[in-house]
Amino acid sequence: MEPTIPKNEKVVFDKSSYKKYPLQRWDVVALHPLNATDKETTWALRIVGLPGEQISFSGEGDILIDGAAAQRPSAIASIRFVSGRDTKPVTVPPDSYYLLGDNTTKAYDSRSWGALPRANILGKVIGK
Repeated sequence: MEPTIPKNEKVVFDKSSYKKYPLQRWDVVALHPLNATDKETTWALRIVGLPGEQISFSGEGDILIDGAAAQRPSAIASIRFVSGRDTKPVTVPPDSYYLLGDNTTKAYDSRSWGALPRANILGKVIGK
């Protein structure tokens, strides 16, 4: 999640935040990665795709949602999101989310393993 969260930085997350409010695009969330053998492993990634949306990438580094460039918050406006290995559009399954790391050239995220089930999301990151 560099530069937003430096490597090995500890973060605080709110486990109850999504009991009251829906998950939102651009939220940074704490999660258990897919196929983690260690159930204590927790990562932080950014939500970019919501259930039912089609996610793809432009050659200019934009995230395309249902074919249109997503408006990013100013805090991450300068980040160039690259497609990764597969440039085909991906449709996010029901009750799943498409997650990206802010260090887009090195992040191991939905570009590599696909959408993450809602059950793997632990809460919203609220501080360091």
